[in-house]
Amino acid sequence: MDRSEVVLEVQDLTRHFVGRRSVLPGREPTVVRAVDGVSFELHAGETLGIVGESGCGKSTLARMIVGLETPTSGAVLFHGKDVHRARGRAARELRRRVQIVLQDPYTSLNPRRTVRELLMQPFEIHPDVVPRRGRAARVAELVELVGLDPDHLDRFPFQFSGGQRQRIGIARALTLDPQVVVCDEPVSALDVSIQAQVVNLFQRLQRELGLSYVFIAHDLSVVRHISDRIGVMYLGRLAEVGDRTDVYDRPRHPYTSALLSAVPVPDPQLRGDRRRRLLDGDPPSPVSPPSGCRFRTRCWLATQECADVEPLLTVADGHQAFACHHPLTPDAVAS
Repeated sequence: MDRSEVVLEVQDLTRHFVGRRSVLPGREPTVVRAVDGVSFELHAGETLGIVGESGCGKSTLARMIVGLETPTSGAVLFHGKDVHRARGRAARELRRRVQIVLQDPYTSLNPRRTVRELLMQPFEIHPDVVPRRGRAARVAELVELVGLDPDHLDRFPFQFSGGQRQRIGIARALTLDPQVVVCDEPVSALDVSIQAQVVNLFQRLQRELGLSYVFIAHDLSVVRHISDRIGVMYLGRLAEVGDRTDVYDRPRHPYTSALLSAVPVPDPQLRGDRRRRLLDGDPPSPVSPPSGCRFRTRCWLATQECADVEPLLTVADGHQAFACHHPLTPDAVAS
């Protein structure tokens, strides 16, 4: 596997939701800028972690990548082919190669279907992937691959624990032999001990199957453990992108530094050594984001330039990119 190969490319992706038109004359309908110009590349066998506060557009981004949401503008390219412009057989082929594991294992599985039926369903949509005679064996192989007992295939989702249900969701995402799996907060609804098991399962599957992940989560410790690179989102845009070590140990964007300073420190003796960076106020509304830098209303380094000029995502040192007029020094550490 060539780790330099780009398997997925997101180009200036936006998703704007238009609200209802006001009954008052002259009032324009509100526009929610959920995702507002996101670009990145995903390489073969790589895990790109996406982090950010609730409401920053992470889940909308995930749904656009797999084709569940239509972009307002921009493109999602899988091996150079646009996922949203393809039609017919080409569209089905692209969609099956980019799959998703959803956040809530309690609602993402049809309670009226057995595990066997849930895992057989993708073959009804893509009958050419596995011959009919080989599908039962393929389903049994998948449940064993994710650590479940094939004897339980005729059980319903409610008969499993939360961690087991998420394993069923992972098996379902793997039925069509994807190359890219988008994980939309796949462990946030699970207990901490179960989270570790599921994260380890993701890593094992990546090694064995050569998968590439876009791993979305709000738990920074989980993202650091599983990701090769990190993208930090704020109000619909990427504030910083870089290698895991660089982003966590040498953050350049003030927002990244503030996020990292909020990570709990397990050792009580070390808690006093960390400088906590408390942000003022709540994130601005995606209906009316601030001019210039979107983080400036909460940033302690903001100047008039930040209000007047929107910072672009600029690459520094050849690998770490950030959108900030006054970046932190390379030796700045959040802890």
